[in-house]
Amino acid sequence: MTIMIAGYSNIQIRRQNDNVAGGGWFYNFMDKPSATGNRRVYYGWMSDDGPTSDPILFTGVDQWEGYPSMDLDERGHFIMSWHSTGADDKSDVKC
Repeated sequence: MTIMIAGYSNIQIRRQNDNVAGGGWFYNFMDKPSATGNRRVYYGWMSDDGPTSDPILFTGVDQWEGYPSMDLDERGHFIMSWHSTGADDKSDVKC
């Protein structure tokens, strides 16, 4: 497993407002879980005390993904975008 914290122009961790679920932190990263597997996009949430669960795959489609970006809306919900290569081998930006 090779975890890659990467994006184009933002920080891969964001502080959630304290008035939403008591605060906490959202984070995302890309990872290639095996030498022959596809690079995938993951996200997670942690409280101020540390991680609350294992990171979660953002999509259920096993395809080449990467360079996630994220932000929080005014309600404190996270928004993500990332690159992926679909079935037609063309690169797309997903949201």
